[in-house]
Amino acid sequence: MFMLPAPHFALTFFPPGYTPAVPMGSWSIEQTLQASQKWHVGTWSPTTLSVVCNTGDSLIIYTNQWNSDAGAAFIPSISPGSLIKIYDPEATYLGTAEPVFAQAFAVFNLAAGTYTITPPNLGGPGGDGDIYVLRVAGLQGIRTYGAAEIGGGATNTGSYTSISATLQAADVAGDLIVAIGGTDNNTVTTTLTVATPTGFTNLAKQTDGTNSPPSSFDYKTGVGSAETVTYTWPNYASPVGEAILAAFMPIATRSVLAYASKADPNQTSTTSPLITSGITTPVYGSTIIVELLTQSTSTAPVSNFSDSYGNTWTLVATNYYAGGTSANGEFPCYLLKCVNAKGGINHTFQLTKNSVQDECTIYAVVLNGGDIGNYTVNTTGTYSGSVTTSQANSIVLSFWSPNDTGAAGYTDNYHAPAGWTQMANNNNAYNSMSGADAYISVPVAGTVVTATWTADNTGNGINANQCMYMVEVT
Repeated sequence: MFMLPAPHFALTFFPPGYTPAVPMGSWSIEQTLQASQKWHVGTWSPTTLSVVCNTGDSLIIYTNQWNSDAGAAFIPSISPGSLIKIYDPEATYLGTAEPVFAQAFAVFNLAAGTYTITPPNLGGPGGDGDIYVLRVAGLQGIRTYGAAEIGGGATNTGSYTSISATLQAADVAGDLIVAIGGTDNNTVTTTLTVATPTGFTNLAKQTDGTNSPPSSFDYKTGVGSAETVTYTWPNYASPVGEAILAAFMPIATRSVLAYASKADPNQTSTTSPLITSGITTPVYGSTIIVELLTQSTSTAPVSNFSDSYGNTWTLVATNYYAGGTSANGEFPCYLLKCVNAKGGINHTFQLTKNSVQDECTIYAVVLNGGDIGNYTVNTTGTYSGSVTTSQANSIVLSFWSPNDTGAAGYTDNYHAPAGWTQMANNNNAYNSMSGADAYISVPVAGTVVTATWTADNTGNGINANQCMYMVEVT
């Protein structure tokens, strides 16, 4: 491994046959690039960064900057393609007395080829900063992130020698954690440098405290907690500090990460929309599968479904059960999906009802990527459904919506088959679209997977004409 000695540009790469000294799991760090714009120079050196990617590579792009322009948004860009924003506080700082901040972006699963990264416009000669680009193999998305800013903005009179940032949610052991910390100075000083945090390995630094806001770009392997990074610059009391860390998900066997469910009863319901409790989902890269049950296509249409992170939903299937048909519009059961979903903390799912008394139920299952392979629906049976897997190591979901017509005060409990992991159990059959969902991991392609559910009170009203979706996620 060697570094090009140019003062404003650093490139790290691994020659053929060389094994990089980084933690090797299901991800590996392949390359680090850096470009800088010095104080009162007004241009980046180099003006762009070019990186050759292999199929499936990801790029992680962080900046640390003092931006002297109060104009339009200034973020890095990539060609071809576009970047996914992780954190960008520029709107808070541009045009202020101390416009110092850090940014984080990424892009995943790239096609093989050459990509050009253009640094942000720093607003003229007064702007200075650094952009860091990390090429990584084996990532599939962003699990969570954390960020902190101290000082800066309207004032520049603080006095700080460190800053800490904490992940918003726990990472998973084996995640790639990438962090940046930076600061700036009001006086010209060569002693202002940012130390590599404890437990991290440095990828690149800016150490020229005379002409740039110093920063440190670092990584570690996640240990499975809401981790904190602390950056220090002990030789100078600075008016500002900024830090970001993000946990990136490695490619892994398909698994369920989280789920949410909510049922709204008929007659007693007086609110709309129906909203699930908040759950924590990956910032980017998950796949979310939703089953939506309503009493009518008109009183609670599927087009009224949404989530709190503004994802775009694809309607996979519409079927009818319990005597409903496309002609009368009663008792629809919808299957929806979102691939490469956006998310984060307190992620909710909701359905706006045209009639507040409409019975409806939401089931949402969050997986670590993938897409729907095979799926089936059974709207004539009572307890069972089957699907054949198309790929190895897939997850099969079973959404069971029994035609359960109990009497007032009647509730039932639904039980997934042995070997399955049950998630929700919405059991007020008299007043709501009752049902449950479960999943199982299937290692072998071509496996016929059957789910046969049971219920405590089968004689009190479970009839034929259920809705059961069996959904393979590859």
